[in-house]
Amino acid sequence: MAEKIVKTPIQVAAQLQRQYLMFYNKNGDEYNLFNLFSYAEHGEILNKVPLGPFEIPVLILATCDDNYIVNTTTRFIRIGPSSCESVYYTDFKSHLSLILSQTFKKDVKPGGWFGEARLEKVNGELIYWDIPIGIPGGGFQYITGRCSIIGRRILIIP
Repeated sequence: MAEKIVKTPIQVAAQLQRQYLMFYNKNGDEYNLFNLFSYAEHGEILNKVPLGPFEIPVLILATCDDNYIVNTTTRFIRIGPSSCESVYYTDFKSHLSLILSQTFKKDVKPGGWFGEARLEKVNGELIYWDIPIGIPGGGFQYITGRCSIIGRRILIIP
């Protein structure tokens, strides 16, 4: 096994932000940088899930009413109105596919449609999360690939 690269939470947050901006060519608006949300929205979202002492929320994907997926420096967190679920990057293997619940022509932009993202953990467990399809879903898939690398190759220290 290769030796892990040591980074601080701030360095990992900057890396995720940079990769997000590269994917969207600095012009994405659906899978947002968390720090662009208002402080009221920060509190409303983060009151639903406790963060670790050095865990920094970096990206957020609004999936539908009161449902979000937050990428922190250490994990994905799916936050719903009454529950939350998380997958640590060290436990995350890959984003296998996006399962569409409806069919559509490839040349039609599927705005407002959702699909199931199939996430695989290192132990083989599959997790299904609803995400918007199109550009936001592509952004989520791209970022999950980067987070898999963070989990395998980076040791985060305070």
